[in-house]
Formats: sequence, structure tokens, C-alpha cells
Amino acid sequence: ILWTLVSIFLLYTIAGFFIVPMIIKSEAVDYSKEEFKRDAEIESVSLNPFTFSLSVERFKLYEKEKSDVFISFKKFFIDIRLLPLISKEIYFQEITLTEPDGNIIRFNEEEFNFSDMMKSETEQTSDSVKTIEEDEPWEIFIQKFELQRLRLLVSDRAVNPPGETRIDSFSVTVTNLRFNSSDTS
Repeated sequence: ILWTLVSIFLLYTIAGFFIVPMIIKSEAVDYSKEEFKRDAEIESVSLNPFTFSLSVERFKLYEKEKSDVFISFKKFFIDIRLLPLISKEIYFQEITLTEPDGNIIRFNEEEFNFSDMMKSETEQTSDSVKTIEEDEPWEIFIQKFELQRLRLLVSDRAVNPPGETRIDSFSVTVTNLRFNSSDTS
């Protein structure tokens, strides 16, 4: 029995620290290629199967023609607690997004550089028909959300001369966010 328990523990540890991060990295890159028809890169993914924290480092999602980076970030960290799932609560101890960088371009009145990534109204209606309504929505609690050093460039090519708005460094920390709670009704 002891060897069986040790074997299960070692298998869980190896899968959590090594195998699951490789799968997440591969699937995320494949998903962006399939769903958005855009290339993506991820330098590393790490998961701690004991604390249930996930870290994604150096993510890049390219423009459709891969000439420029559409969005990127240095690090995304999420720390979730599993015990509240029993009572239909999703509890995030911490969510941190470090150095996100975005490039938004408006080409005309209805077209942006991310328009191809948005679902049409007919697709959204068919997706909503598939969802099953629940009696009570899950409560979501975020103890700490931190956005560190956001950089954003918004270009408007629909006007003459073209305009630009730039955010060079924006940071915000929000604590104790609660969604779908009876406290927020």
C-alpha cells in the first residue's frame, strides 16, 4: 500500500509540474491557430499541482499576417483555491497580468484588426441555444487582481490624417471583487 501511495504521489507530481504545462502550452498555441487563424508563442508555462497556481510567461499573439504583435504580455499568474468549488464558488487568491502590450487598429467604421476574431451574431445565438441554464449562477471571488504596466497603442486609420492614442504605463490593483453573489444583487 505504501509503494502504491508513493507511486501515485510521484505520478501526480510529475504530471502536474511537467506534463500538464507542456499540454497547456501546446493546446493554447494550437487553439489560437485554429480558432483565430493567428500564430501565437509562449515561452513557458508552469503549474504547481499542490498550490494550484498557474503561470504563463512571454505570450505573443500575432496579427493575422504575422507582421506585428497584436497582444502580448510578460507574465500571467493565477492562483485558485479548489475547496470553494464544493459550494459553487470560484475563488481566485490572486490574478496578475504583468506588462500587457496591445495594438488596436481601426481601419474603417466597422473593421478593426481584431474583427476577424469576433463571433458573428448568428454564431453567438447558436452557441447560446446550446448552453444549459442553471438555477443559481456560480459566485466568483477575486481576492486580488493586479494589472502591471499596461501599454496600449490605439490607431485610427479611418480618419484623415490617421490618429493615435498611446498609454505607456498603466497599473491598477483591485481587491475583493465578487460577482454573481447575493451580496451584489
